[in-house]
Amino acid sequence: MNRFSAIVVLLIIGLFACKKEKEKKDTFSSSQNLFVEFVSAYTSGHISSKDEIKIKLAKSVDKAEPGQKILTKLFSFEPSIKGSAYWEDNRTAVFKPDNKLVSGQEYKAKFALKDIVETPEGREEFKFTFTCIPQNYDVKVEGLFLYDEKTLDEVMIKGILQSADITEDAEMEKILKAKQDGKVLAISYEHGLGQNQHKFTIEKVSRKDKKGQVEISWDGGPINVNKKGDLKYEIPSLSDFTVSNVKIIRTDDNYISILFSDPIDVKQNLRGIVRLSSGTNPRVVVNLNELKIYPTSRLSGSVILMIDKSLKNKAGYALEDDFNTTLQFSQLKPEVKMATNKGVIMPGSEGLIIPFEAASLSAVDFTIVRIFENNVLQYLQNNRVGNTSQLQRVGRPIARKTLPLSTMGVSDLNQYF
Repeated sequence: MNRFSAIVVLLIIGLFACKKEKEKKDTFSSSQNLFVEFVSAYTSGHISSKDEIKIKLAKSVDKAEPGQKILTKLFSFEPSIKGSAYWEDNRTAVFKPDNKLVSGQEYKAKFALKDIVETPEGREEFKFTFTCIPQNYDVKVEGLFLYDEKTLDEVMIKGILQSADITEDAEMEKILKAKQDGKVLAISYEHGLGQNQHKFTIEKVSRKDKKGQVEISWDGGPINVNKKGDLKYEIPSLSDFTVSNVKIIRTDDNYISILFSDPIDVKQNLRGIVRLSSGTNPRVVVNLNELKIYPTSRLSGSVILMIDKSLKNKAGYALEDDFNTTLQFSQLKPEVKMATNKGVIMPGSEGLIIPFEAASLSAVDFTIVRIFENNVLQYLQNNRVGNTSQLQRVGRPIARKTLPLSTMGVSDLNQYF
């Protein structure tokens, strides 16, 4: 069983699960303890290619006004970054790059403290490092979908493009291509879904008297990722009533999604037609050509999904054969999260309780980080309430503790408790 670490933020509190990883020793950065009277926060860790680089000073700078350009060269970088600097407020210097940062590149930065404040010998400049998120992407084809219950000769294929870092929508739309019988198919997109997700729909896929296929290919060149791939997606004939895709949907209401080639007859009694090898009779919901199976008990390990060939489509035709497939309900990934909505917790009394949920963990390492009162607004500029991005800029760790979970009477660590 794994052990996770969590960061608890006071004033604005969040829990963040992360694996302990061995990091290479940083011999470049300045010791924070030596600069605590000069620097209160700074950009660090992994940042987006479009992020600005910031230094927040411990004390205000005379004549520094919000929006004012910084003419003195306070920032320097290795490798070099072209851009300009300005004052965000009378304590925060910001460097704005002219172009996107290089994916996966580690940057070494120097800030010339001596040019704006009087410093003792050896502390003329503050050194720090940060890394641009390595760009990558993934293609996930979700399956065959219908426009409506009457149109069967034209269908669509839906899926998701996921990028590691933020990208331009137009660049993401250049990654995918789809063809059917040599004809290029149009692909529509839905952007702005959060978490760098882009939903795609391959439009007007022809379904004919004989089965065919759609050739889907992808190339990460438009987002500077050396990754290519292709997939031949089978399209059933008009006379075939078949199962086209089965997958486990892991959401708050976990269910099994089964996509068919045709709309399902909603009038038939599905009890006994759709079964699972484990658990009691599941709840089944029909939506056009999709069956959603909601297990009535928690499933684990290998479970066989069985669909009897008596299942009929809307036209009254049944499956040609019984359909069986094995689904893997693997152990939940190690995770720790807030048990309630993340919000503001004011630790104004003794015995403060922080509710959380954990799964597949034997212990949780907590780090309590205090967000200083004068940094709360700075914290909210880069985070929503409860998030933990760039905490070094606005707070300091004040306590650490390991909480063993296996000794707390929890009988099944493979579920949230």
